[in-house]
Amino acid sequence: MSLEHPTKLELSEVTLQALINSLKMHGYDLDKILKEYNNHILDNKLSGASPIAKSESVDHLKKYIDDAKQNPIL
Repeated sequence: MSLEHPTKLELSEVTLQALINSLKMHGYDLDKILKEYNNHILDNKLSGASPIAKSESVDHLKKYIDDAKQNPIL
């Protein structure tokens, strides 16, 4: 990642990881968040993306949630 000019993708990754970590630190149920996201992402309420992108976004979110759940510092 460029320290001076991060790309939108790099910023999105950092933001998503920080958000998930913050939610865990504040006691939110990450499994419930993932389940609700999964239940709503496939309709068009959250995104107009293609079904493949929506499915992959669930896997992407799950990766960050799994990482946060395994982080003993949080």
